[in-house]
Amino acid sequence: MSRIEAKEATIPGSLLATLAPLARQWRNLDADIDGFDEQILALVKQDQAALRLMKIPGVGPISAHAVIAAIAMGVSSPRAGILPPG
Repeated sequence: MSRIEAKEATIPGSLLATLAPLARQWRNLDADIDGFDEQILALVKQDQAALRLMKIPGVGPISAHAVIAAIAMGVSSPRAGILPPG
């Protein structure tokens, strides 16, 4: 992406015109994702269950938050407890 943003002479102008907006969108998405990661981390730091989950190797803030959210949705679902025993 840095080559596109630097408008390297080795990249044809017509290709640069096509790729430059895509590179900008990519950078903007990266910034948005970083912001979401920060929000999730802030939420996880306030949740003892999520903090415990993160002690499991390979479980980070996003996975811990997803597990907590999935459990909460299952508990609040009108179908919770309807399924027959396994």
